[in-house]
Amino acid sequence: MYLSCINVTADNPAYSSVDDILYDKNMTKLICVPSVKNGKFVVPSSVTNIGRNAFGGCKNLDVVIDNSRENVKVGEDAFYGCKSVKFLK
Repeated sequence: MYLSCINVTADNPAYSSVDDILYDKNMTKLICVPSVKNGKFVVPSSVTNIGRNAFGGCKNLDVVIDNSRENVKVGEDAFYGCKSVKFLK
């Protein structure tokens, strides 16, 4: 069984979710993407930190990060098992 979605209530003081993806409240840290996500995902410009194993097991997801944002920190194994990660300008 795999995690298929993440939904956080708007009144949660620490976390938020958009399109089933878990972020911290201010959307500066991307915490977890369900491994069943597929297609293309562009990391929001507000994200400055991608958590450890955040995209772990996302075999059918193309991840795109704007390469001009030099301040993005990437956690250990953040993209483990990903099909494609692209850094684009």
